[in-house]
Amino acid sequence: MKRGAEHIRHSDQSARVARDAYTYMHIPIVAGIVIAAVAGAILVALVTVCVWEWGSFNGGWLERGLPIPQSLRERAERKVADAKLAQTK
Repeated sequence: MKRGAEHIRHSDQSARVARDAYTYMHIPIVAGIVIAAVAGAILVALVTVCVWEWGSFNGGWLERGLPIPQSLRERAERKVADAKLAQTK
């Protein structure tokens, strides 16, 4: 950081160097935000599937008296419909 500040201070075109540094430093910041968002979406999808499969395998949701979240119910219904469609082909 100190080296960069010295470079800008002693440069003939300090405004251009500062502008370029400011411009290009946004690339890793934006990339980090995008990567974090994608990783978060993948993690949420994975946890949802794992929770549903755990509940179904370990005695089921209804047998334990647990409420079934609407998003999990819809996902399970889609899986069942897709499996039935695949069997008829």
